[in-house]
Amino acid sequence: VKTFESDGTGLSSDIAIGIRWAANNGAHVVNMSFGSSLYSQVIHDAIVYAKGKGCMLVASSGNEGTSLSYPGSDSEVLTVGSVNSSNNRSSFSNYGSELDVMAPGESVIAASHSNDSSYILASGTSVSAAQISGIAVYSILWHSSASVNERINYFKDSAKKVTGMGGLDKTDYYGFGIANYDYLQTRAGNYQYSIVGQSAYPTIQINYSNRLTLSVKNIGKSTWRVNNVNLGTSREHDRIPAFLRECK
Repeated sequence: VKTFESDGTGLSSDIAIGIRWAANNGAHVVNMSFGSSLYSQVIHDAIVYAKGKGCMLVASSGNEGTSLSYPGSDSEVLTVGSVNSSNNRSSFSNYGSELDVMAPGESVIAASHSNDSSYILASGTSVSAAQISGIAVYSILWHSSASVNERINYFKDSAKKVTGMGGLDKTDYYGFGIANYDYLQTRAGNYQYSIVGQSAYPTIQINYSNRLTLSVKNIGKSTWRVNNVNLGTSREHDRIPAFLRECK
């Protein structure tokens, strides 16, 4: 959805129209790799409207090395800052209490704006936000019944903590940490089940093996996938490779 002029500038009213158009035409994720030093009520209203339509809105934090730009400072969006290859915050990455997660944003291979067939090394929180927008599309598949706010919280809950956070769960400079693709699939979400049936109730003894079939139903909001959801017991020492079996 194009809302900016060729020189990279755009009106808040045009951006708001673009956000609403996306929401009305089936968009599930809206990437907002732009920012302003000024709050915009018309953009905020469009964000709230789109979110009400089921859109997850992702915003870049800004590249001035100061407080969050807008719409990154809007509490309704998932705001993304930049880290370098050492997982340290990029010096240009804006910060603040509404910063949610971080993603790579220095010398990232990206499509060139000059033509349709070449690539460049790009830096900036716009690059970081675009990566998270891509992962957000997958998060809809993984957590298909979750609300927008729940999926945003899954990003926060699964974020990887780094040294720069000083042992804290959240900071103004790193948010909740670096977005973690694997944890977002497997450790964040709403996993619940009910037992449908069991083939036998054997007594398990040392040096003997037993085979049983257990049927369970997914009653949570997250999707089960082979190799990501496994059978175990409630006791930590039982969750070992010799016991675990993948779901079919």
